[in-house]
This record gives sequence, C-alpha cells and structure tokens, in this order.
Amino acid sequence: MILSVSAITNLFVVNFAGRMVDRIGRKPVAILGLVLSALATAAYGLFGTFVSLMIVSAFFGIASGIASIPPPTMVGDLAPEGLEGSAVGLYRMAGDLGFVVGPLLVGAIADTGAFSVGFAVSGAILLVAAGAMLTIGETGRKLGKVSS
Repeated sequence: MILSVSAITNLFVVNFAGRMVDRIGRKPVAILGLVLSALATAAYGLFGTFVSLMIVSAFFGIASGIASIPPPTMVGDLAPEGLEGSAVGLYRMAGDLGFVVGPLLVGAIADTGAFSVGFAVSGAILLVAAGAMLTIGETGRKLGKVSS
C-alpha cells in the first residue's frame, strides 16, 4: 500500500509537471523536484508508523513526479536533430542502471544498522543533483523549443 500511494500520487502530478516545464522552464522545475524528492527520501528513514509512511510516500510520489519530467526533456532539447529518441533512450538506460546499483549501495548502508542513514544518503545525493542543476543553463528557452 505504501508503494501504491507513491505511484498513484506520482501519476496524478506528471501532467501538471509537464505543463510547468513548458511554462516556467526545465531547470526550475528540475530543482524543485529534486529538492522535494531529497526531503521526502530522507523522511522515509525518520518515520516508522503506517500512517506516517503513507504520508511520506504520497509526498514522495508528488516530488518524484515533478522531478521525473525535466531531465529527459532537457536531454531531448540538447540532442542533435533526429537523434532525440536515441539520446532519451540512453538517458533512460543510465537511469535504469542507477535503479539497480543505488538500492544495492543504500541497502548495504542499511545492513550496517544505519537504516535512517541510508535514506539520508539517498536524499543527500538528490541535493547534490539539485546543486549540479544550478550550474547548467535552461535548455528549452535557449533553443526555442518551449511551447507557448
């Protein structure tokens, strides 16, 4: 049920996030989504009751729904003409690798008895990604690919 709440709230926010990306830009939406995802991820390690985990999971679904839209859009913006699909596919493949390696590494941290630390480390990695996002330019507006 906890994972379902996250998936359902994610589903409800992705269309809204897509509109945000087109209206205000890829970069601000990405930073917002990453920071919210970092907070939600770290919060998983702080709560242990069913109700609190349901709330955190709903918040994470919203945050990850917002965070998931800008990166592949930015990759498509930056890809050479005609290679957008290949570029986004490569991006997704790299993400899939992260979905395999990340839980193994965080699980190893949790296995040491530092359960909440594993979630905090995951949140910190998301904050680093948000910081990195501050250093790059806005792709859609620069390239004129943002719809009005």
